[in-house]
Amino acid sequence: GSTISARPAGPSRAAAPLGRWDSGILAGRDLEAGGTWLGVAAGRFALVTNRRADSSANEDLTKLARHGADTFGYKANLRIDRKLAQLLRLRVSQINNCTYCLNLHYEAARDAGVPRPVIDTLTAWWETDFHDDAARAALAYTEAITRVADATVADDVGVRHDALVEHFSQEEILEIIGIVINMNVWTRLKLAEGATPGLAGQAMS
Repeated sequence: GSTISARPAGPSRAAAPLGRWDSGILAGRDLEAGGTWLGVAAGRFALVTNRRADSSANEDLTKLARHGADTFGYKANLRIDRKLAQLLRLRVSQINNCTYCLNLHYEAARDAGVPRPVIDTLTAWWETDFHDDAARAALAYTEAITRVADATVADDVGVRHDALVEHFSQEEILEIIGIVINMNVWTRLKLAEGATPGLAGQAMS
């Protein structure tokens, strides 16, 4: 047989032994940051490499990112539809070109039950008939907030916010804002780290 364990980022970093997570991943766990470097899921094992920086070395940065994930991440319990929330996360990942986030949120979208054609055409969602008016308003707003540095898009933020009001409650709108901001934090964090998913090979059956 073979064994897999997490490698601490430094000699003082404690790591839990190999075990199965609630998500079904078989891996070790960094006891400080809560993540892993190598694990098994769905019959394959993969690794994540940080090529540039390790954000978990900064406690405040780790807390900032972790709070956003716990509150608005893909495992959070929110009012808005789970499938829609996952499409918003994936769209931010696409816009910001974060390979780590793309890998994670394509899988999360499938796990949420989003049909494959909806996932595969998300980069041109406005050209499809897969989304109702509420979803289209949420996706358009997500793009505006994510591309706010683009002056041509920034001018439309108010209009796109008004479109949200027609379909979502104030509480739901704030959740959408939280989801989009959280994903923009995480995509930029993973880009700064240089985090990339890598297929390590076939798991032992």
